[in-house]
Amino acid sequence: EKIKLQDRVFYFPSEKSVPPTDPAAAWLLPAFDEMLCGYKDKSDILPGDKIKTTILRNGIIKPIIVDGEQVVGTWNWIRNRERKKLETLFFEELPEGKIDSVREQAAWLEMFYQS
Repeated sequence: EKIKLQDRVFYFPSEKSVPPTDPAAAWLLPAFDEMLCGYKDKSDILPGDKIKTTILRNGIIKPIIVDGEQVVGTWNWIRNRERKKLETLFFEELPEGKIDSVREQAAWLEMFYQS
């Protein structure tokens, strides 16, 4: 959408170009995302026994998989001579619908990385 204000032109995405957000969907968030980095106490979104799996000793924070308001796993983009693919590590078994949501997100991310 194009709007002109005082001899200046502003462009905004149309409603059709903005994908709807699905609260039931799982999301792949990047390493150091503010959802995890923004708070000292991460216990509301990250199970205490999974902190060392997600935040490494040297301060590196892995990319995370989020379902609703909880971190449910981590992901990693593997790129070497033999293959390029996204690997996931879930903290617990997820319902098939959530797995499908992660697969859909992974397909988009793989398409991005492969381009």
